Amino acid sequence: MFMRSWNNVHKPRLQSILEKIDDWGADYIVPVGRKSAKLFRTLGEMDPISVQRVFYKEYFKFCNVPLLNKKVAVVDDAARTCSTLADYRQYFEEQKAIVRTFAIVGHREMTQSGPVCYDPLAEIEEYVTEPGYDDFLLSEAEYLNKVGFYHDINHLMLELSIPQLPSGLEITLKDLMNNHGYVYSVQPYDGLFEKWSVIDPDFAESKLLKTSSGIVKLRFQGYRGTITCVPMIFPELRISDECQISRLKTPFELPCQMIRKNEKHSMDELCYWSISLLLSAELGRMFVKFLKEHYGSSPALILNLQKINVRNIDFDRYFGISKGDRLQRGIKQFLLREDYEADEDLARYLSSVMIPRQLDFLSGEFSGESITKLVDHLRNGYEKAVKEAGTHRGVYYSLPLNKMKEVCGASTLFLMESLDFLCDLGTFVPITNVNHDLIQRTYRTGEVKEDTSFKRTQILIPLAINVIAEENDITDRKVGSVLLTKILANFAYDFPSSPALLDRLHRFVRVPDTYGTNTLVFHPFRTAHLIPLSKPESLGNLYTREIEEPVKGDPQRRFRRVWYRAKPDALKEIDKYFDNTQQIQLDEIVTYISFLAKLYQKTGSVNVLTALSVCRTPDVLYRHIYENVNRWVASFSEFLETFVMPNKEHHRKGSLRRSGANARAGLTKIDLWNSFNQIVKDMNDKMTETRFRTSLRKVSTNIDDRKELPILDQLNRVLSIQRALTGIALAKLFPAKRRSPEDVFRWANVEFQRYHFDFDIRAFENETDQAKISEILQSAHFTVWYMVDNILPKPKGENELERNRVTYLELAQNRAVQCCVMSGWNMPSFVHWDLTGSRKSTDVLRRIASMYEETDKGKSQFGGKCITVNPGGNDCLLFVYGMPIVALKAAAFSMQKLTESGNLVKGGIAYANYQPGEDYSGLMAAMGHAKDLCELKKEGYRNLSDLLVSTPFVEAVEKDGIGRKYFTPLQITDLETRVGNANTKVQIFRLELARFVKDNMLIS
Repeated sequence: MFMRSWNNVHKPRLQSILEKIDDWGADYIVPVGRKSAKLFRTLGEMDPISVQRVFYKEYFKFCNVPLLNKKVAVVDDAARTCSTLADYRQYFEEQKAIVRTFAIVGHREMTQSGPVCYDPLAEIEEYVTEPGYDDFLLSEAEYLNKVGFYHDINHLMLELSIPQLPSGLEITLKDLMNNHGYVYSVQPYDGLFEKWSVIDPDFAESKLLKTSSGIVKLRFQGYRGTITCVPMIFPELRISDECQISRLKTPFELPCQMIRKNEKHSMDELCYWSISLLLSAELGRMFVKFLKEHYGSSPALILNLQKINVRNIDFDRYFGISKGDRLQRGIKQFLLREDYEADEDLARYLSSVMIPRQLDFLSGEFSGESITKLVDHLRNGYEKAVKEAGTHRGVYYSLPLNKMKEVCGASTLFLMESLDFLCDLGTFVPITNVNHDLIQRTYRTGEVKEDTSFKRTQILIPLAINVIAEENDITDRKVGSVLLTKILANFAYDFPSSPALLDRLHRFVRVPDTYGTNTLVFHPFRTAHLIPLSKPESLGNLYTREIEEPVKGDPQRRFRRVWYRAKPDALKEIDKYFDNTQQIQLDEIVTYISFLAKLYQKTGSVNVLTALSVCRTPDVLYRHIYENVNRWVASFSEFLETFVMPNKEHHRKGSLRRSGANARAGLTKIDLWNSFNQIVKDMNDKMTETRFRTSLRKVSTNIDDRKELPILDQLNRVLSIQRALTGIALAKLFPAKRRSPEDVFRWANVEFQRYHFDFDIRAFENETDQAKISEILQSAHFTVWYMVDNILPKPKGENELERNRVTYLELAQNRAVQCCVMSGWNMPSFVHWDLTGSRKSTDVLRRIASMYEETDKGKSQFGGKCITVNPGGNDCLLFVYGMPIVALKAAAFSMQKLTESGNLVKGGIAYANYQPGEDYSGLMAAMGHAKDLCELKKEGYRNLSDLLVSTPFVEAVEKDGIGRKYFTPLQITDLETRVGNANTKVQIFRLELARFVKDNMLIS
């Protein structure tokens, strides 16, 4: 990544602050919140004297530490108005301390007249603009997430380190936990550390945990075999007049007991933390017990569990070193106890003060847009509270989990998934909220804006349009869509974004297209799917799209053209998002775009831009050609599905011609690859202006010198055969004047012989029967498809969406398991949907949206659950229903609606027999079987628009009165799948959709 890291930019500033504090001789160093304290860890090992001086503000409050004439240094990471620093200063000065306040960065507005600075004495290492401030917050979040530090604040966090699990395990801990609770991965999925969580594990059963309410989960972090586990239980407590904890028998001494002794006191934040810590430790103990029971045969594990470590640094900072060490030792001993039985009085008291659990895990949706609604609500609520109070100081707006669900409509499961990451990012901040009735964990918004990169993307598009127009002296300021797309595709390559949401610069996604690289925009919370540049209304509405239709007889206007023009006020807020104080400076971005625009002008063609976007590395080239090869398979298949003679296919947009375009485009990319060294040399020779040196160096640095692509000959062979097959089909159906069918057949025959493809060209040329022509082409198509499917490996993903498909599937599967378990379904039935036919970017998003809409209607009417979150506009959906007959009716209803709207989809349905407490693998197998049916390709048959089921499903619905007359067996060999605990072969059937819908009156 080309952004300068935290290490080079901000860490020296933090080091400078600590040096000033050391020179001053501070008695205490007080970080503002846990995040600032975590930043100390980025400096490496602090000297022991400094470590012993670091305490949280709560330490002085809870432990009544005398502060008369003591020097207290308060350290914050970022200060927009210094309101928090002012609160800290006021607290410590009221305790008669001598106070200095520091921040690594401060907002530059505080140095100007007008904006408020609540702590004028604060010492700011660096004042930054709004773009620089956002950059700081995001780079800080990126750094802390990459090194594995959690951002959770304002509670006692119990962090356990398990040195090493046994090697050579048959099943990983994460996979094992899939059978014992709701497991989900935490973004970023492709970071240095693997992060994941499990909600409500079934081994969390004990007398003490029966009293628990609120959030019950374990967070995990894996790195090189070592597992860090954070058990978390955040209950909701009724406030009682008197806290009883200090007088009850607990398994280890709690903070409330250490500090309050037997003094009478009302329930407060310390009491809440103590109860939460007790329950979390019990959850940790049950987890350790679970590990022993499952891996008990491993002496190495038993030995390592004896070495389990409880991180004590936060205990020390909240309660002092002596009490912190005592608390750590007590928890560590408790974690290894297998015979603990909670005291009856303790259990009874906890039950009396805890609010019964009210979370409904199944209601709500798995929709990223619901999180957008929640973020906006919390931000607007805060701004309203500030306006009403007339100050930022001491003003918060927060919501508990149940209220958050009401606001956004998300399911509890999806909300929990999102909260883990958004808290790590700093967009949400968990706090302990104490009011007159309740103490509970609530969430407010933090300073990190999760949509900064999306807003920047909206600005970058009109900025690029204006720069291109200016560089090429375009007086009407119109820029062609192809040119803009190619330039932004290269920009996204040379200025890559980081893993999910941690990126700071943009949300462009590069997607292989027929003629090169298409540039789309995606944000997991702000967009439902990938957005093309042709949708300015979905991208801030800062530019316009103009279409110039072709004019007959005008050689200059033979083709349809699309132009983009920035609106006059498009860049009026650019200073909020870009300037020259950022790590990637605005001038660098403008110069880079100018460089590519001038390169286009000097070469007079977009070919060089296409080459740069496609040919930088062997992997990038392969991704693009692989797309052409598979688009040919899909387009030619679509053509065969509707094959008739005579054919009236559209002269340019028809599926047969699209197949030919993809084969030719793939071969053109191979030619670009073979001539790429010369293209780069020409670029270096032409672009000699001094102002372009940095941009030229950036492009050149990102070119891989390795030119080896061993599979290139196979790609050339497949594409040449594909082009020849399209050519003979066109010659047969649409004889062209400029080239006779005979010439085409002779040329194709040479290609088939050159690439050893068995095809009787003479028989095809002389055949006149439509059915036989179709049969010949079907057979050839299947042979080519088989070559593609079995010879060409799947390419590596370039962007986060592609790399993490497996994780997205895992999340969907785990949601399905949880839905089935919680609903008590014993015959859960899964419907897998997928688009079929062409994947043209100009049409595919509309079709995806239609698929979402119509399948959602079926889900709503028949009581199912959608368990996919449409990552990046993914054109696959997975639904779960309670019974096979319900799934069948819902699927038929949706497919009929989609068919009527002209949207080709395919589907598969499968079910599982399941009893609560059994292994969940049967559910996984059913989900996989539904997907296999949906995507079935076998012996010349390829599912394009059918709803497929197999024998077990037909037999299941037959018991509910759905006869076999509605199912037609496919003329293919049986498909192997898992039924129960064994693999077996099952017959495949196609649903007779129209008849079934009519007879069952699904649509009036």
